[in-house]
Amino acid sequence: SRHPEPSRTAGTAGEDRASSAISLRCLGAFVLEIGGQVVDVAAAKPRARSTLRLLAAHAGQPVHVETLIDALWPDSDAAVGKRSLQVTLSSLRRLLDEHAPGSGALVARSGNAYVLALPPGSTADVVAFAEAREQCRAAARQGEVRAVVEAGEAALAAYGGDLLPEEGPAEWVVPPRRHLAQDAAGVAVLVAESALVAERYDVAVGACQRGLDIDRYSDALWRLLALAHERAGDVAAAAAAREGYQAILDDLGVEAHLGL
Repeated sequence: SRHPEPSRTAGTAGEDRASSAISLRCLGAFVLEIGGQVVDVAAAKPRARSTLRLLAAHAGQPVHVETLIDALWPDSDAAVGKRSLQVTLSSLRRLLDEHAPGSGALVARSGNAYVLALPPGSTADVVAFAEAREQCRAAARQGEVRAVVEAGEAALAAYGGDLLPEEGPAEWVVPPRRHLAQDAAGVAVLVAESALVAERYDVAVGACQRGLDIDRYSDALWRLLALAHERAGDVAAAAAAREGYQAILDDLGVEAHLGL
């Protein structure tokens, strides 16, 4: 799903009381900074930390009450889940207020939903990744090779790793985590393809290696990596890429049809 720019949440309730820009990381690790200081979430109860992370993953987008309850209190009935959510949100606001007075207002009500508001000037890696990913895809559709590489590299830089690894295999985080990883690997393919067209073989190799860090089973990235090395005249590296790909296929019990 697409995420809005941080500035689009400027009118969110409580912004006047919590105007300090925040920095939000959800990819590779969860880190929330308010006014340049990292919020210590270790003091919060596990369910409160998960609630904060779930809201953070949506980066300024409201999350419906029922979605929050289904994700975090799946075995509770509606009334119990709602009370648990209200208690948890109150504890989160206290935690944020203790960190920086007024910051509790960042956890705001929005109709039948709650949102972690992003005041003007805030940054969020999931937003940066989503915007650069869309720019990369749009440039690819238009055949703008240089723009594909530029936006794609920005997206890969923003993608710091798995979404909220602290949440482990929680059911609510696994699908978006998987989708974001697939998107990042897909961006790497677009960058590598465009870099090959532009004869920027080092860029193509770098994109493939970054993409394979994210998805080591990507057929397209292994093929592009071998091709980039071959076009660059590095026969040994091309052979090593093919061997690496073959090892992956062997692990999977699949026959190789490289055609390279």
